[in-house]
Amino acid sequence: MAKLITKYAPSVLLSVTQLNNDSEKKWNWRKDYVGEPGCLSIFESVKTYPGKRFVYMNCYFFGDLTTTCGEIVINKDLLTITTKNSKYEFKIGQELKFCQKSEKAETELSD
Repeated sequence: MAKLITKYAPSVLLSVTQLNNDSEKKWNWRKDYVGEPGCLSIFESVKTYPGKRFVYMNCYFFGDLTTTCGEIVINKDLLTITTKNSKYEFKIGQELKFCQKSEKAETELSD
C-alpha cells in the first residue's frame, strides 16, 4: 500500500513531456489529461519502492491519472514530477490538510 502525503485542489495538468524512446502511440495517452482539472494527491510507496513518491490525480471529468515514482519539485503553485518516462507539470491549488472517512480507499493506493 502507498501512504497519502498530501492533496491539492483544484489542480490541473499543464503539460507532459516524453523522456523515453517509446513510440508516440504507446506514450501519447498521457496528453489526454492536459487541461483536466482535479484533485491531485502525492503518495509515498511503502512496499514496491519504499520512500519513493508518485502522483495520483482524480480528474473531475475524465478519469484518474497515476504516475510512476519520480522526483517531485514544488515551486509556489507549480508541481513537477519527473519519472523514468515522462515529466509532468501541474498547477496546484490549495493544500488540503484533512481526509474524510469516505476517502479511505484513496489514502491506501496499491503500489
